Amino acid sequence: MSRRRKPFGNNSKRRRTDDISDPSSDLDEDHILVRFKRYFRLLVIIRAIQDKTGLPYLLSGGASTVQDVNGSRNLQACHVLRVGEVNPQLQIDNEGLYNALINFVGHTQIAPSELNHFHGIGGEIDRFQSNNLNSLNRMVYGAGGYGTFVKERLQEMLTEMLAIATRYPEHAAEAEEWIVNSMEEPGLT
Repeated sequence: MSRRRKPFGNNSKRRRTDDISDPSSDLDEDHILVRFKRYFRLLVIIRAIQDKTGLPYLLSGGASTVQDVNGSRNLQACHVLRVGEVNPQLQIDNEGLYNALINFVGHTQIAPSELNHFHGIGGEIDRFQSNNLNSLNRMVYGAGGYGTFVKERLQEMLTEMLAIATRYPEHAAEAEEWIVNSMEEPGLT
């Protein structure tokens, strides 16, 4: 049986990242809502790093390879983002940005285990995030705002997120409200 190779060539197990204070991940905020919001923060971070380094692809999809803390059986350390790997060329080009990005994607929140089940809402969000990483890698925008393609793609992603949230109203009511409001933002319409 052959092992599937990751795009950047690293097949190692999950590595530990620093457990740093992360003001963009409010521990009192709903975990599902944080997962959706943080995905769009990742878009901005990717773009800033691409502008600085010129690397076109920074992230690959797949199972998370880094993690900051561990949980327990009932309260798990749930990744906020599902990112397989960070392009190792970034570590060579700019180790500080590489470490910051590793810490950002390795961040977890302690949450009830039912929010982390792969065959439930956690898995649906994992698959959404992983499947859409190439879109995040390719989005280009500038001082003039989002281009038509980017607006359309962001709306498509918000629509996908809304579909996930509406399937799990017991876990995603706050997220659903945020998604609906985001879809109506003037910059995206």
